[in-house]
Amino acid sequence: MARYYPISLNVEGRRCLIVGGGRVAERKVHTLIEARADLYLVAREVTPGIEALAESGALHVRIGEPVEDDLEGTVLVIAATDDEALNRQLREWAGARSILINVVDVPELCDFIVPARINRGPIAITISTGGSSPALSKHLRRVIEEHVTEAHGRLAELMGRLRDEVLGSIHTQPDRAAAWRRVIDSDVIDLLAAGEHGEAERLARQIIGLDERPRDKEAPDVPDPEAS
Repeated sequence: MARYYPISLNVEGRRCLIVGGGRVAERKVHTLIEARADLYLVAREVTPGIEALAESGALHVRIGEPVEDDLEGTVLVIAATDDEALNRQLREWAGARSILINVVDVPELCDFIVPARINRGPIAITISTGGSSPALSKHLRRVIEEHVTEAHGRLAELMGRLRDEVLGSIHTQPDRAAAWRRVIDSDVIDLLAAGEHGEAERLARQIIGLDERPRDKEAPDVPDPEAS
């Protein structure tokens, strides 16, 4: 069994190719659109969903048989067909050009596999069994989804917004790490889960020490008479 090196690949603005136009291909289309790839698809026919996305300009579609030139300038290929001969031909073309290829459900033809994934805003958690048990990957994803909530994604977004201020005001990495840990261990995530985004940010700022005059998190918002 292959031993895979786990990475998260930046494909924004880079040409990616999908061969196949069925439901599996459509799922791959959505994930690569989310990753902002410059997406091309070649298939003998496509689903209405793929057709609609093509009409919206989200990807380029060519109806017909794939040819080797379709791989020109491509950084990765996904083969989502049930044509064994075509899949092997695509594998040969990609290998000759040192292009990474995934042949769906055929691990022995793959340079990479696509793990089960959980998205929570900027947080992405992936689970892989090295291709040995997709069913177990799906089970583990359900287990983790119960514990990593949308509030964790909102916390990551908040920390991202505060990052530059923290870098500018706390000058050593250990002190920054300690500040972030205090935020993570605080009531900030509970406030985010309750939809109290403003209160969550005010508390996070107070904990980190970014506010010169931190306000009590229960205090109402009132206009500052000296602000005008």
